[in-house]
Amino acid sequence: MSLLRRVMVGTKIGSDTSVAIKILRREDVIRAQMTSHVRNEIMVMKRLGQHSNVVQMHDVMATSSHIYIVMDLVVGGEVLYHLVSQGSFSDCQSSFYFRQLIAGISFCHDNRICHRDIKPENMLLTDTGVLKITDFGLAAVVGDRAMLTDVAGTPAYFSPEMIVTNQIEYLAFSADIWACGVVLYLFLTGKHPFATNTTKQMNELIIRTEYKIPPSMSLPARELLQTILVRDPKRRAKISTIQKHMWLNMPIDKTWHSGQHAIDNGDQEGGNPKANIFELLAASGAFDISLVLNVEKQVLPYTLCTKFFSAACFETIIKSLTRVLYKMPVTFHIYEKRHMVSVMAPVENGMVVLMIRVYQTERGISLVDFKNYKGDYKEFYRIYRQAFEQLTDIIMFGNE
Repeated sequence: MSLLRRVMVGTKIGSDTSVAIKILRREDVIRAQMTSHVRNEIMVMKRLGQHSNVVQMHDVMATSSHIYIVMDLVVGGEVLYHLVSQGSFSDCQSSFYFRQLIAGISFCHDNRICHRDIKPENMLLTDTGVLKITDFGLAAVVGDRAMLTDVAGTPAYFSPEMIVTNQIEYLAFSADIWACGVVLYLFLTGKHPFATNTTKQMNELIIRTEYKIPPSMSLPARELLQTILVRDPKRRAKISTIQKHMWLNMPIDKTWHSGQHAIDNGDQEGGNPKANIFELLAASGAFDISLVLNVEKQVLPYTLCTKFFSAACFETIIKSLTRVLYKMPVTFHIYEKRHMVSVMAPVENGMVVLMIRVYQTERGISLVDFKNYKGDYKEFYRIYRQAFEQLTDIIMFGNE
């Protein structure tokens, strides 16, 4: 969705309230076959109204060429990046954020809305640490039986009943609660509870509900988690039960969050300045300048390189990356303004977080650079190679 829009900051007329204005080009939305996605998000957010833990939509305007969605401005960035920067949240911090997540999801469910894509990337923080749920593009309005038949969302957060192929329908709200349990585990450990190397293996662990609880996890948090990550959706904890749990009702010492939430979320105005091709080549360390200058002698020193050059435009590179990443057991987010893609990959020994950045040059060549932000380097390199081997359509040259 981020490829289709840009976000600007505005001020509501007659007040000092700052708002975010999401600007969508109708042509882009239609080309990407996202019309129903956008229409659904607007419909759901209109239905929801106001809650302190849900990003509110204030207005929608449209012209023949653009759609303008006016929403809360949330300056603290995604919960994901606070989680990555800290490794994991403390017991106190996890409780503080999780109670807000549950409050927001409870509000959604009370309004018959199933979110269907609950994950740290879809939660924002204000500069005072208030958590707000966002991205309702996959949300569904459910009837009195609260059942769904179609599966949508991010596979790493699917509940067992969503994965089982012979399941005709499933309890919508219970699936949301399962995803909240996965998020809680991530908050407390910095790892995915069902991390493994392939989607198939991950699905098998989810279906069997096999996960390890580290001894460092507090007993109250452990007890709550074990009532949520339950295979049988009918036995899974209800929102009302979760909200009454002692772990979510302990006094909170909020001194830890002072000044933590004003971060660069990587998607502000400013763009990506074009770099000099020689600077990029020098920085890459893996390529000889003669490769670009057509010098006859070409010597490539050996290095464990995780970058490649492409003659494709930024949009084509991102489309190819998106196509490949969708096939892998990862979650990712595109930051169009910064020409970046963040990727989270659950692996056996934790989580690999990597950044992919596209540097455009004055000569029309781009350097696509994969950086290991967190996690085991061997796993990071395995992920890079897996992606590299499927990106031959855009690779100009790189390490084979």
